[in-house]
Amino acid sequence: TYGSDSLVNYELGIRTNLLDNRLQFDATAYYVDWSDIQLQLYTPLGLAYVDNAGKARTYGVEAAATFRPTAGLTLQSTLTYLNGALAEPFDAGAGAPIIPKGATLPGASKWQLSNTISYEWASAPWRPVVLVSHRYVSKAPGDFVGGAPQGGYSQFDARATFHLDRF
Repeated sequence: TYGSDSLVNYELGIRTNLLDNRLQFDATAYYVDWSDIQLQLYTPLGLAYVDNAGKARTYGVEAAATFRPTAGLTLQSTLTYLNGALAEPFDAGAGAPIIPKGATLPGASKWQLSNTISYEWASAPWRPVVLVSHRYVSKAPGDFVGGAPQGGYSQFDARATFHLDRF
């Protein structure tokens, strides 16, 4: 069995519109004090279970910007920096090694970035839209004890859409 977790979250942010609302920007800095975090762990035989893993601290910054330089053209970017780590050592038991204070939390990628460029031809037949996007997620541990890492990739997408108003 395991108990519920709890956290206290502090955030400070700003949001603004500039250039006659063609540029929108927001940013948030945060700090989270997390107690009795719940983590999925594994026995030496590979069986999964959930346990409370003590305390953790996470802090970071998230920012997003949207720019519309001309009618139909939109540029968007987001950036996240995250530092998530144990605030005290954790003993999972069952012969597993003690996880030291400062160990990165599973799945806590330090960096994430996304960029999107889209263009909509609003006056053209079927109002076509073309969109190209990129997303980057930095590597993070999959678990505390040697599991496969998560992240460490870039993803690119392209999409074209059009509106069939009579259907």
